[in-house]
Amino acid sequence: MAIQKITAGQGLVGGGTSSNVNVAIDVSVVPQLDGGNAFTGNQTVDGDMLVGNTLTTTFLAVNSADLVPNLNANLLENIPASGFAKTGAHNTFDRGQTINGSVVVSGNSVEINPYPEFGMSQSGVIGFGCNDYTNETPEAIPEAGAGVVGMGGYQINPGSGTGGCGVFGLGGDQIGFGGGGSGVSGFGGDGSDGQWGGNGGDFLGGAANNGSGGPGIAVKGGNAEFPTRAAYEDEFHTAGNGVNADGGMSWSPYAGPGMGGIFFGGSGQYVNGADGIWGVPGYGPTRKMDGRAGVFEGNVLVMGNLHVSGHKSFVIDHPVRPAEQLLTHACVESSELLTIYSGNAVMNTKGRASVRLPKWFEALNQDFRYQLTAIGAAAPVFIEQEIQNCRFVIAGGRPHMKVSWQITAVRHDAYAKIEPLEVETKKAKRERGFYVHPAAFKQQERKGLQWANHPEVMRQIAERRSEFAKGEHQNRAGKKAEVIMKP
Repeated sequence: MAIQKITAGQGLVGGGTSSNVNVAIDVSVVPQLDGGNAFTGNQTVDGDMLVGNTLTTTFLAVNSADLVPNLNANLLENIPASGFAKTGAHNTFDRGQTINGSVVVSGNSVEINPYPEFGMSQSGVIGFGCNDYTNETPEAIPEAGAGVVGMGGYQINPGSGTGGCGVFGLGGDQIGFGGGGSGVSGFGGDGSDGQWGGNGGDFLGGAANNGSGGPGIAVKGGNAEFPTRAAYEDEFHTAGNGVNADGGMSWSPYAGPGMGGIFFGGSGQYVNGADGIWGVPGYGPTRKMDGRAGVFEGNVLVMGNLHVSGHKSFVIDHPVRPAEQLLTHACVESSELLTIYSGNAVMNTKGRASVRLPKWFEALNQDFRYQLTAIGAAAPVFIEQEIQNCRFVIAGGRPHMKVSWQITAVRHDAYAKIEPLEVETKKAKRERGFYVHPAAFKQQERKGLQWANHPEVMRQIAERRSEFAKGEHQNRAGKKAEVIMKP
């Protein structure tokens, strides 16, 4: 029987009823070995897949959300599989990476320009630590991840260089109107109910085996550069402060505001502890024009002894010429913890007067000394009865005479007993040959007492003053930059 009709089946095209019938493969549905093919469904390859002996991402596109478990990277530009980053695993990049978009890492995270809508589009690096969801007991004190962790590189060369910075921040310049950006900003995390908030920044100076440890933080205010225009009326600026510290505000009736700063001096196991804070003034053209080591705007509380090697005085506006002059008075000094009380008494008709003192007077004082002065006429006034039950009696005056009295006493309260005034003390062995005020004894500045106790600090102070003096010398030599003056 003759074939009357041929119909093309799946994967074929052609067919017909004529004597000459052609049937061909349908290349739109059947993959070709010598041509390019596009697969819209999932494909399974049991062996290796090679394209020109090289398998690269430019030759292979997988349009599926399913996993491709056996995709072999051995022939990707002849780079082994270990040379590629892997999702879900820790990766180390040996060279610098350029990332133009955002990067979020599960763990300690770094985001680059993550929140432009909050005005943070110009931030170089913003770190957010991951939460700690471990079901630990309160005693375990688990910690969440750090936002940014920086570790400086070691200095291993035999020279005298230094290690690298753990984190280096450089604030952006402001080209238009406004201020420059912060080099580094730190914000402590909020605390939960009844707990404490996190620190805005923690800094720990490096240790040294045979040298001085590094400071926990070293800061310097920005310079006030030479002006580029004439000054406006009443315009005056200053260079940047080394540190601006503001205590946190309290919006709760059950919590007080935070302090601007707390400083703890380092403890010494075998030597004296260090000072909590040391203030050094800024230098002027002459020593008399140096700044102050400290200024306190408001009341000052000292919870211990106050030692002053210079003058103790008050300075106020001059009572007669307050707009033009100041008035200075020195404090009275003594080798004892003295208290002084004075007043005026009027004699009765018998030439006597009884003077009442505060109820705490004898609890505070002992060893009383009296002075009496008759006013208006001479009189043999005297102390008829010394202080008893906070009262003393003056006699020997004329009726209705006015008498001025003064009592000097020595403190004997509880604190004065445990902290008596030591009038003469021996200098420590290392302090001998050094002076509180070396210039007063025609000694060099390096013979100052603090050079014996804090040589490294004093060396830094001397170097800074020397550097400043050299700059002033250059200015006096005619190298001072031109200042634009207001016409």
